[in-house]
Amino acid sequence: METSVALNPNSVRTFGSLVTISSDVSGCYRNKDKALRFNTYYTQSNCFEECFGEQAILECGCTPYYVPSNSTIRICDLSDQNCLTVIWENIMGEVTSERLCPCLPG
Repeated sequence: METSVALNPNSVRTFGSLVTISSDVSGCYRNKDKALRFNTYYTQSNCFEECFGEQAILECGCTPYYVPSNSTIRICDLSDQNCLTVIWENIMGEVTSERLCPCLPG
């Protein structure tokens, strides 16, 4: 019997001497490395949330009620659920998430 487990880190701590290493090398963003449009602090979750909102606007013509956005954009309703599900699956998919949303751990 064989069992596989996939682990994805949610929290990364950096020693003071390592903060000068670029995100290209470290594979992580700090707050000042990547600014988000609607969230004050960078976290990988906030990055995915904003990316999801941006993709929803582009592909579905709406924004989920829980995603910060410009107030002129229509709020998604149940008729948009299929479109939103496809976007979420593409964002969270291992291959496309790097292309669609460059959200490194924070």
